[in-house]
Amino acid sequence: MNDKFPEFYQTKREALVDPDDFWSSVYEDPVFREQIKTRVITDCATGDPSQMIWEDIPICRKGSEPSYITAKNIPLPEKGLMISTVWDVTIRKKAEKALKESEERYKALHNASFGGLFIHDQGIILDCNQGLCEISGYAYDELIGINALENLIAPEFRETVRKNILSGVDHPYEVVGIRKDGTSYPLNVHGKSVPYKGRIVRAVEYQDITEKVKMMEMVIQNEKMLSVGGLAAGMAHEINNPLSGVTQNAELLVNRLTNTKISANRNAAESVGTTIEAIQEFMEIRGVPRILNNITDCGVRMSTVMDNMLNFARRSDSSFNKHNPVELIENILDLAKTEYNLVKGYDFKSITIQKEFEPNLPLIACEGNQIQQVLLNLLKNGAYAMFEKCSKRKNYKPVFTLGIHKHPKSNMLQIEVEDNGPGMDKETQQKIFDPFFTT
Repeated sequence: MNDKFPEFYQTKREALVDPDDFWSSVYEDPVFREQIKTRVITDCATGDPSQMIWEDIPICRKGSEPSYITAKNIPLPEKGLMISTVWDVTIRKKAEKALKESEERYKALHNASFGGLFIHDQGIILDCNQGLCEISGYAYDELIGINALENLIAPEFRETVRKNILSGVDHPYEVVGIRKDGTSYPLNVHGKSVPYKGRIVRAVEYQDITEKVKMMEMVIQNEKMLSVGGLAAGMAHEINNPLSGVTQNAELLVNRLTNTKISANRNAAESVGTTIEAIQEFMEIRGVPRILNNITDCGVRMSTVMDNMLNFARRSDSSFNKHNPVELIENILDLAKTEYNLVKGYDFKSITIQKEFEPNLPLIACEGNQIQQVLLNLLKNGAYAMFEKCSKRKNYKPVFTLGIHKHPKSNMLQIEVEDNGPGMDKETQQKIFDPFFTT
């Protein structure tokens, strides 16, 4: 026994002379001691040297990290002896452990990315993370070895990506990607040339920016709507001024031509050789008062539409106020009628509106503009669907049923909008509350 033998076993030379002392002094854990003892005795009993090799055996001591040894016995049966050789493999085991932990950290970071990461050489994918599988729809094994340019980029953008790869572009840019099922999606690509196993390859991150693009479209649409709202408000102010003049002059005509009690009216009639009664009789026969009243009524209605447009276009302060639910619905109905005459090319007023409003409804605390926006969307979508059905079926009459009901137990109001259109299939019903969903 040389000096390294007890050193590797972390015990004294004397403890290794007696077989029983050997096991108890080297292996402190009694459970593991019995396991390794049984194994060694069983292997030695075979007499086969190939069975007498024990690799990476831990030597544990309380309060310190374990060391590892590999032992090999060579039997000398003619002499009744056994040559035992022991190697300290602790450094190798620690290196293997550190490498494994490093690989696990790399893999964890690799897969923790919110995008798809991969390494490619001349477009051929060498490695990738789970994120790329989720974005592309391919399994990991399917991605390794395929050409990323030909399989993950839409044809019209492949030349752009190819030029960026060849020129070493390292800033993000947007293209259109394609998935395994053939669907396309907006894609942000960020690549960089890196050394990998003795060669220069490209490390690339893919990010599906579908939601970002939709949000940008919504922002642009909102900006357009704000512009339209400002334009509508300006137009409403410009229309209101001459409209007020028309209404006031119509009322003035009624007053001057039909009011027999005003002396100025009588004097003017007599000065031209007639009487105010004769003028009034002529006007009644010709229906002039009715025409003037119609002008006044139309002016009031137009003014109401302008007021509704102004109130709807006005930016909300996002505060809750008390609102009459019936007035909210009536105002948005007036606005919807104008909307469809101008935009959709059909007459909203031809839709039958059935109202089922409970009496004595209380005021409700809400954001009036938000409620009206929801109602307008429901009316627009329902009307559009009903008129499509109307074009396909004869004798079909579109009907909206609007209801407001009280729930005494919950102290809430329920607003219902129902139509007799084609309805929605089950797939559409499951998606109606999904953000950005449209048909």
